[in-house]
This record gives sequence, structure tokens and C-alpha cells, in this order.
Amino acid sequence: MFYITGPNIAVGQHASQSPGQYGKHAAIYAVDGKLDNNVNSGDLCAHTNFSDTVARWTVTLNQTYNITGIIIYNRKHICKFDTIYNIST
Repeated sequence: MFYITGPNIAVGQHASQSPGQYGKHAAIYAVDGKLDNNVNSGDLCAHTNFSDTVARWTVTLNQTYNITGIIIYNRKHICKFDTIYNIST
């Protein structure tokens, strides 16, 4: 286990995902600062279409930062498959 200190610099920044979103799950929900991510309970999080085999999510920061760590939270769901894989920075 590791700990990252400091603010979440992505909160409130411009986010986008490609090729598209699934339902109401727009990219902006990944940078809203909320950790509620149980889609089966109605929480909103970023989510691309199931048919997107090469999905991409990006955040545009408003200035240059010295980034020492990145934390990615997976959504909670009842599906039996992994939803985050092949991550690159």
C-alpha cells in the first residue's frame, strides 16, 4: 500500500473520453471529486460504451505540475469482468 499526499489537481479540470460515453456517464464525473462509484446504486462515474475496444479518457490540467503519483479508482459494479486495463500515461 502507498499513500500520496497533496491535492487532487484533476478535480474540476476539463476531461474527455473517446469514442463516447455510456448513458449518462460522462468524462466530467471522473474529475468531480466524488468517490461514490457504485453504478448499480445510481452513482455517476466516467464510462465509455461497452463496444468501445479502444477507449480513451483524458484530463487537461490548467498548468504544469510535478506529478509524483496517480490514483485511478475503478467503478463498483456486479459485472464479472475487469473494467480498467491497458493503462498508459
